[in-house]
Amino acid sequence: MKKIAVLLFIAVFPVACYGQNDGLSVGGGFGFLNDGHHFGKITGNRDYYFEKISYFHAFHLYRNGFLHLEPFLAYINQPSDGIDVGLDLLLRYYFPVSAKSSFFFNLGTGGAYTSIHFKEQGTHWLFMLQGGIGFRWKNFFIEDRLRHYSNAGTAHPNNQVNANILSIGIFF
Repeated sequence: MKKIAVLLFIAVFPVACYGQNDGLSVGGGFGFLNDGHHFGKITGNRDYYFEKISYFHAFHLYRNGFLHLEPFLAYINQPSDGIDVGLDLLLRYYFPVSAKSSFFFNLGTGGAYTSIHFKEQGTHWLFMLQGGIGFRWKNFFIEDRLRHYSNAGTAHPNNQVNANILSIGIFF
């Protein structure tokens, strides 16, 4: 087991140390666009709110296009206490405004484990589709992202759990 941990460290360490393409973001999310329910709600008129922190590494693909690998941890405080742990894979494209700022948009997918028992999902293992927009100034950014949780038909029921996530972050 110790050898496996050392090999993983050797394989992943260079990725984490590649400057200016790593970052950290913090933010919060709430239920949004769930079967006609109001802001902050999911099915059954239940509240859905959480805080999220994520680390990311951006791989340069072409011109202003990047691939973001983003592990995350979220603390859900409603409908009940719990956590989400997952990995996002996002395509991000920047539209420069000046030498120091740009708008961007994301489109991506990912997977997560949630400790919350959503009656909308038949499993704790969920897939996600997401898209977002944001603004970057120097090494700082602000982002608004829409996320769709689903079990991708692997269990029953398979109803949506959608959220809006607002976050701020820094590149380092």
